[in-house]
Amino acid sequence: MKLLYCQKCQDVRKLGNEKTFCKCGDVWGQYTDNINAIVSENCLVIGIGNASFQESYKSRDDISKINMKAWIMPTYVSSIKVATESGIGTFHNGNMRNSK
Repeated sequence: MKLLYCQKCQDVRKLGNEKTFCKCGDVWGQYTDNINAIVSENCLVIGIGNASFQESYKSRDDISKINMKAWIMPTYVSSIKVATESGIGTFHNGNMRNSK
């Protein structure tokens, strides 16, 4: 599961098949298929392990069993494309690599 985070308004939104915007409109994103997504340049993508989420959900009445894995996804992973004014691509070591 992927969530969008806007540093400007601190809004968090679930990434979906339709283009989703944060409250202030500065960050947006959408899935292009079941795994891959395109997001705005200034977006932080939070990844949540689907299996750990399901297990935590099932154990929600016993806090000692809740152990959900989440992370900030780097923008150079192959499943995230970043939209910028100059096109769509991925970032690697701070450098934009345009998609073909």
